[in-house]
Amino acid sequence: SVCWLIIPLAWMIPMTVRSWGIYKGTKPNTTAFGVCTLIFLSLVSALVLACLERIALAAWRSSRDRRRVHDISQEMPGVFRTLSVALGAGQTLAQAIEYVGSHGHGPVSAGFASASLGLRCGVSTEDALESLSRTLDAPGMGLLTTALVISHRTGSPLRDLLARSAALV
Repeated sequence: SVCWLIIPLAWMIPMTVRSWGIYKGTKPNTTAFGVCTLIFLSLVSALVLACLERIALAAWRSSRDRRRVHDISQEMPGVFRTLSVALGAGQTLAQAIEYVGSHGHGPVSAGFASASLGLRCGVSTEDALESLSRTLDAPGMGLLTTALVISHRTGSPLRDLLARSAALV
């Protein structure tokens, strides 16, 4: 966050030389030089530039977060359908999670790929799904993880529930 200080520092030497020439009367004082002096050598402009940097960074982060939430909400119906098909085809929950993680694109698929890796490394199903739910924080994700945990514990089929959920989300 201190990178913006490099530009004014780089300009200080030539501007000091130029202002010495203006002071001695050997160089003309121009509007461009006055504007550059206000921008690069003023304490007020340094504070304004620092504030603008913070504002721009906050706006960029907010935009990035909104884009991520939008992408996740667009992916969720496909995730429900894919899980429904995979579990209906007789795959285990771990296999269905791996399938979603390896065949999709975007943040939801990356979250499922991470959960699949956790399951392969020995993390319990409940912990992997809870971590997935916290990571994605998408509409319907809490319901999905709860349903998957209950199905995993009891062995109840979820194909129809997931197919209906895909239409609702």
